[in-house]
Amino acid sequence: MNVQGSKGGAAYINDIVLGDKEVRAKVLAPLPNLGIWYYVAPFKNLVFMAKLDWFSLLICGYSGRLWNVSLGVNYQILNKLGIGLNYRFLTLLTK
Repeated sequence: MNVQGSKGGAAYINDIVLGDKEVRAKVLAPLPNLGIWYYVAPFKNLVFMAKLDWFSLLICGYSGRLWNVSLGVNYQILNKLGIGLNYRFLTLLTK
């Protein structure tokens, strides 16, 4: 996550500007999520998968949650060629 912010202001006496200053800050932070993934390969070229991921964040009284649910099947046709069919459900809850 890349968070940026700034704060600025000026000081005045009798309409004379004594100083105008702006301070900026930038933070780059990795944000972990919780997830459970399950893969099963009943045959050499066929894989079924299920994934469940959850992410939650609270900043300055604002909160949100992100849920990701995914189901899929993948088939390897050749050594470096495969096809897949996946369904993904995303939901975002905010307050």
